[in-house]
Formats: sequence, C-alpha cells, structure tokens
Amino acid sequence: RMYATPMTSMDFVLGYMFPMVVIAVMQNIITYAASLIIAVIVGVELSLPGLLLSVVALLPSAVMFIGFGLLFGTLFNEKAAPGLCSIIISLGSFLGAIWFDAESTGGVLLKICKCLPFYYCTKSARMSMTLEFGFEELWLPVIVVAACAVVVATVSAVVFRAKMKADLS
Repeated sequence: RMYATPMTSMDFVLGYMFPMVVIAVMQNIITYAASLIIAVIVGVELSLPGLLLSVVALLPSAVMFIGFGLLFGTLFNEKAAPGLCSIIISLGSFLGAIWFDAESTGGVLLKICKCLPFYYCTKSARMSMTLEFGFEELWLPVIVVAACAVVVATVSAVVFRAKMKADLS
C-alpha cells in the first residue's frame, strides 16, 4: 500500500516525524508539570518561563532522536532496531551528561561529550531552564543540535527513499 500512493519518501518521513514531535512535546509538558508539583512539595523554586523555553529548546533534540529511530528502523529489522535505539538513548544520556556535571569531570570525558550532539542537547535544556541567553550557554548548543537534527533527518529520509526504491526493484 505504501508504494501505491503518490506520496514521496519525504512525505512519509515528515508524516512519521510530526506526530512523534507532538508526542515528545507532550512528554516534556507532562514531565515538567510533575516537576513543578514536586518542586512545590519540597520547596524548590522553578522558573515557569524557563520550563516553557526548555520545551522549545528541546525540539531539535526530539527531531534528532526521532531521525535516529527512523534511520535504524529503515536499516534494521523490527528485532534489531529497538535494541540499537536503546543503545543510542543510553549513550545519549551518559555522553550528554544528564546524570553528572561534565564540566566538573573535565579531561577526556568532557572532550568526548563535546564531540557529540548529546552534550549540547542537555546543555540547551539546562541553560534555557535557568534563562541564560548567552551565545556559549544557550545559542551554540541549540545551533549544534539543530544542525545535527537536520543532518540525521536528511540522512534518514535519503536512506528511507533508497530502501523504498530497492523494495520496488
């Protein structure tokens, strides 16, 4: 059925990505709503404008990870793709310095983190939460992640198109 429609591969890719981005935004909103409730209970102040800006700053990260999922889903079968996506998520959380302060560790680990987009995903979310609008703090990480998201999404669309053509042959 997929090959009988007049839709292009880009139509399919965008049709897949759009609802996933909506889901990612909803996940952010639900998570931040829970964090606001917990912050009130434990007496920690969170910035509502920072939370809202963070939702926007995380959009390129969502597109990048969705692109990885589409790429792996195209390249690998339904048994291998979820495992590879889990590895990317685990690497992203570790090398993105979600669970520790990469700046404090320094050295080789910080250099490795800065070579990958995951670090910048985390940094853009953190800096938007604290409303720090400096170029190095917020805008450079957003630009890096957005560029990576464009590359990953484009590669996934090209690979998807090649797979569609190969399946027709």
